[in-house]
Amino acid sequence: MREFLERLREAVGVDPPSGVQLAPGIDPKRLTNAARWASFGQEQPVLFIDNTVFGSGKAGVLLTSQALYYDDPKTRVALGEILEPPVFPEGVKQQGSLRTSRGEVKLPFILGDAEILRRVLLAIVSINRGTASPATPPLTGPIGELAQQFLRHDQVNLAPDLPRKKLRAAAASFTEWLDHATGERPIAFLDETALGKGDEGVLLTDRRLLAYTEASGKHVMIPYSAITGVSVKKGFMETKLEVSAAQFSAPIPLITCADAVEPLTLFLRGLLRLPPEQRWEPPVSHATAEDPSGAFGLLQALGAPDVRIPILLRFVGEMTRQGAMPPAVGADFVARIHMLHQTQAFGRGMVHGTRISPLHGPDFHYMLSTVFGDPTHVAATQGPPEAQRGSSGVTHTLDFALTRRPNAVGAGVSTAVGLAALALIGVGWVSTPKRNIQGVRVVATDLPCSTGFSALGMLSGRFGPLATMEPTVLGWLLDALDDLEAIFTFYRAAFGWQIAPAHLLQWGGELPGRVAQLLGPTDLSAFDVRCA
Repeated sequence: MREFLERLREAVGVDPPSGVQLAPGIDPKRLTNAARWASFGQEQPVLFIDNTVFGSGKAGVLLTSQALYYDDPKTRVALGEILEPPVFPEGVKQQGSLRTSRGEVKLPFILGDAEILRRVLLAIVSINRGTASPATPPLTGPIGELAQQFLRHDQVNLAPDLPRKKLRAAAASFTEWLDHATGERPIAFLDETALGKGDEGVLLTDRRLLAYTEASGKHVMIPYSAITGVSVKKGFMETKLEVSAAQFSAPIPLITCADAVEPLTLFLRGLLRLPPEQRWEPPVSHATAEDPSGAFGLLQALGAPDVRIPILLRFVGEMTRQGAMPPAVGADFVARIHMLHQTQAFGRGMVHGTRISPLHGPDFHYMLSTVFGDPTHVAATQGPPEAQRGSSGVTHTLDFALTRRPNAVGAGVSTAVGLAALALIGVGWVSTPKRNIQGVRVVATDLPCSTGFSALGMLSGRFGPLATMEPTVLGWLLDALDDLEAIFTFYRAAFGWQIAPAHLLQWGGELPGRVAQLLGPTDLSAFDVRCA
């Protein structure tokens, strides 16, 4: 108990707010009021976080020697069940969730310093795991250390507590985004929008600065290795962060986040102290002799992702461990699943302005027909191979009319994918675009463990980027792809590569049984798979 209290004191800090009290200094009146929503009985209270305006203790968070209690929603979680770090998809100031051994639970919305609750939960996870340090995925290496040192600011969202909805909005509006295929990771995001939408701002990754603001009208991509100088110009309406980086040089105007220009400048100047070749973090490999695919290692590193990701990783990991899947094939699937996780968490990845899908080319082409119906025109052209991207140089162009129904229908599919989901992601959603686009063109390129693609819209017989012509429609399309990609990846892992894409979903009736053989009874409803 003494060690437990010391870890909690370290998490709370030396000068906590008045509403945060550690044993033996917890106000008895607050405990009496807390007993209305926390039936702690003979358990010893060790920490109380008051979540009321006037400090009455009628709402809040109570930690005892055995459990975590809070009032909204009224919840008790045994401490031994807390094995994964908490997740705050919209930032630590918004409501988060906690994945326990009994499932995921919602955390309360904290009126005061929510960061303290996050640190306390991380301390509990580290104790349960037997580790000496917090269990949150760290910002590693020199760049991570600089971020921890300089980027702690109210207007900066710092990993791992990144606002996922905002990042996904930015991913749909920026012309460059995270390269999931090579393991690029986000470390900080500044939302430059006045209403918090997130489709403008600055993204700092483990190797680049990406920015787009309406004030500049320009999309900025600056590799850290190219930076030679950083300066600031303050004006009456805006503050300009000016980054010298050879051909990548660009001023970045900040209005909403103007107060964050100082920590941003300190971080970028800190990078200048590193040799250019050290201004990026190499991707981490999780494969070991005991875990040849790296599936279980990746799952441990991700903490608490979308509920579909642990199922996919555990399935591939067990297939590989039991010899039913060669390690190289398992590693390929793990790379695709990791890309799927990154897409769900941080928005659609890009390579040189081309968006990325974790699907194999033919699967990706067929998947598009489940959204738009059969293409009206298909063409393939051979260009020079691109060694840097790992591309064969083959480009596929698929044109779709918006008057056709989705192609994935039939008795076989109805046992695999909920028809309600297909109705939602089918052509019905294009009925209310701001402009009357007549068609969509998708240009796709085969890449290692992925497919690169660009989406265009047709208006008055001319094609243009869907991101500028109909950004809302592009957002709906990308959301639909997220769900379909998870389904296709699951089916490929379960049934192999020999089945033609058009016939793959017809195996849905066998999926629950095949999963149960490896993992035991498993709820597959998150994939919209119907389990008989």
